[in-house]
Amino acid sequence: MQHLGIIPDGNRRWAKQNKLQTVIGHQTGGSAVKAAINACLEQNVKYLSIYTFSLENFNRSESEKEYLFKLIPEECKKTLPELIEKKVRIKFIGDKNYFPKSVTPSLVELEEQTKGFDAL
Repeated sequence: MQHLGIIPDGNRRWAKQNKLQTVIGHQTGGSAVKAAINACLEQNVKYLSIYTFSLENFNRSESEKEYLFKLIPEECKKTLPELIEKKVRIKFIGDKNYFPKSVTPSLVELEEQTKGFDAL
């Protein structure tokens, strides 16, 4: 397999079913993405596309969006060293301008810091 596409969906539903806070669902979803990256590297999959934030997500409650917009830069910063170590390139497709100005720099940095890699 050369290319795997994933649409992570159901983080909130999973959290509710397990009687956990929604934020735990989002954190667990982030862990699942990292696991997918590692699995692709192990299986020599060349491309991984992850559809992570649709325009519909901007219709969520203000508190949930606020949490997500705080989580995204934190996860980018935390994940970057491992992506560099594993030579994983990150390319965001879509309009980053929908995100608050506090989020966009971390997305741009991930792309810039990994643009020369090709392990995945």
